[in-house]
Amino acid sequence: MPFAVGRETVGKNHIMEYSQIVGIVFLVLWAVFAIMLLHFFVFTVVGIFTRKTFPKTEEKLRYAVVVSARNEERVIGKLIDSIRASSYPQEKL
Repeated sequence: MPFAVGRETVGKNHIMEYSQIVGIVFLVLWAVFAIMLLHFFVFTVVGIFTRKTFPKTEEKLRYAVVVSARNEERVIGKLIDSIRASSYPQEKL
């Protein structure tokens, strides 16, 4: 049953046009999602099978360890012991 909007009469033909527009928008959104998903999978597979190697260096750089802790008195001692037990030279920490 057609209904009036302003001076025009909207019937079944216009409803079909709206559903086609919704279908096109859905198709575009689906295509964008599919491209993003493909991008994710391609880079995941490439990342699994390729490893970036870093050149070896003899120079050991000096580092500082910053530990942000609040109410951690039960575990902070273990953390400091773990940092001291690392294989990195102690004079460089």
